[in-house]
Amino acid sequence: MMKPRLLLTSLTAFLLASCGGKKDVSTNQDITPEVQKFYAETKNEKGAPLFVTKTLADLPADLKWEDGSEQKEFGSPDAKKGGTYRFFLTDYPRTLRHIGPDANNEIRDYVLDTVYLKMLGRHPDTLEPIPACAKEWARAADKKTFFFRLDPDARFSDGEPVRADNFFFSFFYYRYAPNQASYYHDFFTKKYENITKYDDLTLSITVASAKPDAIEYAGSVQPTPIAFHKQMGPDYLQAYNWKFIPTTGAYEIKESGLKKGQSVTLTRIKDWWAKDKKFYRQQYNPDRVVLDVIRDPEKALEVFRRGDLDAFRLNLPERWHKNFADNDPLVAKGYLHKATFFNQVPRPTYGLWLNTSKPLLNNRDVREGLHFACNWDVVIQQIFYGDYVRLNLAEDGFGEFTNPAVKARPFDPAKATEFFAKAGFTERGSDGIFKNAKGERLSFTITNSYKVLESALVVIKEEARKSGVEFNVETPENTAGWKKFNEKKHDIAFTAFNVSVELYPRFWEDWHSVNAYEKDGKLKPDTNNFCVFSDKQMDTWIDQYDKSEDMQEMKDLAWKMEQRLHDEAVFVPGFKAPWYRTGHWRWMKFPAHFDARTARDFEENWLFWIDEDERKATQEAMKSGKTFEKSVKDYDQWREK
Repeated sequence: MMKPRLLLTSLTAFLLASCGGKKDVSTNQDITPEVQKFYAETKNEKGAPLFVTKTLADLPADLKWEDGSEQKEFGSPDAKKGGTYRFFLTDYPRTLRHIGPDANNEIRDYVLDTVYLKMLGRHPDTLEPIPACAKEWARAADKKTFFFRLDPDARFSDGEPVRADNFFFSFFYYRYAPNQASYYHDFFTKKYENITKYDDLTLSITVASAKPDAIEYAGSVQPTPIAFHKQMGPDYLQAYNWKFIPTTGAYEIKESGLKKGQSVTLTRIKDWWAKDKKFYRQQYNPDRVVLDVIRDPEKALEVFRRGDLDAFRLNLPERWHKNFADNDPLVAKGYLHKATFFNQVPRPTYGLWLNTSKPLLNNRDVREGLHFACNWDVVIQQIFYGDYVRLNLAEDGFGEFTNPAVKARPFDPAKATEFFAKAGFTERGSDGIFKNAKGERLSFTITNSYKVLESALVVIKEEARKSGVEFNVETPENTAGWKKFNEKKHDIAFTAFNVSVELYPRFWEDWHSVNAYEKDGKLKPDTNNFCVFSDKQMDTWIDQYDKSEDMQEMKDLAWKMEQRLHDEAVFVPGFKAPWYRTGHWRWMKFPAHFDARTARDFEENWLFWIDEDERKATQEAMKSGKTFEKSVKDYDQWREK
């Protein structure tokens, strides 16, 4: 049963006494007593009030306001609005929620990560701030407090205007216990010291540390709709599971857009508040986005060849060289275009994440032996056509923050045997697999996130037998696999985190012990610590790193931590590529430069558009035999030399 909600006005006297301000923390009538109590009582980690209300007269007089007007647009003036973009999901989402169990699913990119406008945006070429919900911003002298003036036009898709109250509410929303969002709870507890409202359109956020990228933390806070959540209670996960959260972005999911188990359709908001804004008028061009559920990638490939999907990721070399070779009739006749876009980003962390809470994998010698038992070089040559290169560590691609001395261990059965012997595995069974005196075999299950990469794991499995290791490979449906990882029930996870484009790597999420175990010693679910790695020295370094405001100290700590992770052998690095590749029908158009410097995928910046006239012309040409110029292009303006 949900508790009855009272109007804010019934708590006015309480708040005046608790907050010490002249006005309520919020004047939004949809704020419940529970939320107001949270505002009034919540302290930051230093014991000071997290939520404060002041007036415009309290703003520092020497603020220098910025608006990002010096930054250039990164789309194309030729972009056309309209049409339907068709793509696919490998599994139907289990929820539309942004947080909580099962929220880390494929639909997240379309409703949140690449669409939902936050306090600030970030220019994908320069990485400088650009306006989003805030039209102006300023930095305080302490280098960790940032002031924002909101765009009065900003509003959610349900019509609620975006105001300072919506950013206050975000801190409640992400720390609300029934949401079961432990990562966000910790993040919003530890990373922020204060949020202050000056009026409905003016606020400031103080982050915990004046780190070099402090504005990233302040600017990445997103507003949360209040009216939509006014019935939020202990049963939030169930009550809101299939409710689309009103967005500040260009697309919404209507009830009619959900066909359970079949497809999800997003509709472009006709009167979207940012449609004519400088940095968004050339983005989010299709009127509709139809995402069909196609669980088998091979079937999806055929659907794409039929023209029922507009694009297909060709990052797998087999797709590029074999499925859509340059002499393929669809490519040679100009119906399908191929593009390689060289980018400058930290690379996804493809590799094997070893669950150290599991028997045998809690032994460092076993783990190190597994490193030498994995033949990624033959995978790269045989499966990936030599297009990829070896990944050295999970923190690869962060420039001076990546330790150049850390190199991935090579395939070496003799070395593997040496380390297994240290762990007590000296006898091979009749099947060639090592076992110890207890009869325990070196046998592990690899849970694979990507059906399209099964062939790579077949090679890893076959090669590992040379070192006396048995790998069993399972490939559950995408959502089920992530659920297993989040619950820490896997032996070895073959997966990758799509690493954010940031100045320096994060360690807390993946490697701090608070994300491995609860205080009672139980495994902690729903965190990114897939290795269940718990190390007191690493915890100390991570805490020091997160608090540091000195670039050199941070770099030194990063190198130490990267070396320790290598020494502990908890992550077996796989492979990386210096580009992304796309195949698309000729009616799907891109800017002349194709994409922005830090794009990791063609959907990330939404710069493409669908030309329905060209779709019709292409379909008619295919019937008549008319051909077009072949288009297989490298976009290498950002290629790293």
